[in-house]
Amino acid sequence: MPILDLEEQQDISDTLQELKLFDNKIRVIKSEHLSGMHRLHRLYVAKNDLYKVSDIHAILPALTLFNFVKMKFSCCQRVMGLKDFDPFVLEINSAPCNYPAYLKGLDWWSITRTDLDIPCQGNDPKT
Repeated sequence: MPILDLEEQQDISDTLQELKLFDNKIRVIKSEHLSGMHRLHRLYVAKNDLYKVSDIHAILPALTLFNFVKMKFSCCQRVMGLKDFDPFVLEINSAPCNYPAYLKGLDWWSITRTDLDIPCQGNDPKT
């Protein structure tokens, strides 16, 4: 289900520039949740329990700020889309990985796509 039903809120897709979803127990951000928000420049998802992030960079090309702080998550294939952002757009904890062990404590910007190209494990629900 979309975060906002743009079928009924057509004016939002053409005008919404900032969306704050702080501390909402969000687990997954899928493409269909954000598609159609053509003018969204700032997206804040801090303090959620995200374990999967779709290709937000491709879905929201106008983003100038993606706030992804105050979260620890599994650094695996489900978050690889975050590597499409540069440090001027993505705000992220300096060491956000809680899995795998060899990435714990490493600076996000030193982690490569190859490092993230591993299956996710743990209690993450299947999507």
